[in-house]
Amino acid sequence: MDPKASPYVLALGLAWGLNLVFSRFGIREFDPYVFIGLRLMIATAIFAGIYAFSPRRQWSRSRKLWRDATIVGIFGTALPFAGFVGALQFQSAGLTALLVTTGPAIVVTVAHFFLADARLTRATVIGVLTAFSGAVLIIALGESGLPDVSQANPLGYLMVFTALLSDAFMAVFIRKKMQGTDVFDVTSIRLAVAAVVIAPLALWLHPPALTAITVKGWGSLLFTATVSTVVAQLLAFYITRTFGTTTIAMVSYVVPLVAILFGVLLLGETITWGMGTGMVLIVIGVLIVNRRRTHPNIRPADIPVKRER
Repeated sequence: MDPKASPYVLALGLAWGLNLVFSRFGIREFDPYVFIGLRLMIATAIFAGIYAFSPRRQWSRSRKLWRDATIVGIFGTALPFAGFVGALQFQSAGLTALLVTTGPAIVVTVAHFFLADARLTRATVIGVLTAFSGAVLIIALGESGLPDVSQANPLGYLMVFTALLSDAFMAVFIRKKMQGTDVFDVTSIRLAVAAVVIAPLALWLHPPALTAITVKGWGSLLFTATVSTVVAQLLAFYITRTFGTTTIAMVSYVVPLVAILFGVLLLGETITWGMGTGMVLIVIGVLIVNRRRTHPNIRPADIPVKRER
């Protein structure tokens, strides 16, 4: 991994790790999909406000940009959000974050077949499989990370992996189809599309009793909408476009550390020997990938950024 990417990877890992913690707290008071819909609506409103009051910003009129960003909005935002937050009904934030560590294995494998600069090497495969085995161990033991649940509901695992697979293909799609596009434009459109997909149906099926929501509930919603959605989406797109899909995959290893630590401290979640062993395998895998990966990485940031109108 390019050393210059480290601060961005750490910052995004913190934002996404806390996202899981605050989301799990939030869905105690909101229906999970209402929670997602509202945070997407708030995030979209923030972008709309910036467009309205900034003379330098206008909604793009490019049909290609809208088409590509709509695809990413559905399969790279709405579906993953639904999968990750929905899984928190069945397992802890820390456990969910640990499953996210399979992301690099999926992303790098998909990228190998579609991107010339992301070919797998033997060392990379060993590292990714070592990290992946940690997540497999956790699943095999039926870990939930919750003190009052002895055996996790497999539906939670399925939701996470569905989200990860969709996210992996969208990471490759961004590199192939959206190099040189404006980060702000793409992020605003994809969040708006995701809000349109999720919010109306969720609010219709599960209208929230807003007067029953506490200050902590609203705080969780606002944090996830601003830091974990707006800021994180911009940062994720920047990392993918600047440093490549293999670098964005490294964020998956920071997220579990953040989610487990704050999940235990703030939510009373647990960490078992199985989860601990899985974490050790993940760390070993990360070290192998980072130290032994030798394939070149084309830097699309060297291509001038254009604003499609």
